Amino acid sequence: MASVVDDLNELLCRERGEVEAVQALLHELSASDPDIADSGRDVLETASWSCQGLWHRINQLGGTATVDASDLGQRLDDLTDTKSKLELICKDQKKDRKLIDSLLKNEDLDKDTRSFLEDLHRAHCDSERWCERTLNEWKRDI
Repeated sequence: MASVVDDLNELLCRERGEVEAVQALLHELSASDPDIADSGRDVLETASWSCQGLWHRINQLGGTATVDASDLGQRLDDLTDTKSKLELICKDQKKDRKLIDSLLKNEDLDKDTRSFLEDLHRAHCDSERWCERTLNEWKRDI
């Protein structure tokens, strides 16, 4: 189970960074494009829910949840235009989903962790679709 806990901690670290990054992007968009900011709230809620669920699963498995966050927020701050920021978040969503896919292939997962990861996968697919749809809308407006 140690490798499962390590993988869950990696995902938790990524999700924490995502919360910071999406919050910053939505704050920025609230002034320039409030409709996109409003529609992105679900992505933020998914990332927050993910963090809570991952923390709980790690602790239930006897592990210690990381307090670290990825550098996604910093990488987002380094970008100057919204399109590039959306592209970065889209790429990050895809990486998260691939990590979840990889975790779901692990036959050693207990029932509760597998169920949580399946729910998390569905939620990330929704977030990924939002990112792609928003980016496509953004591209049309340019």
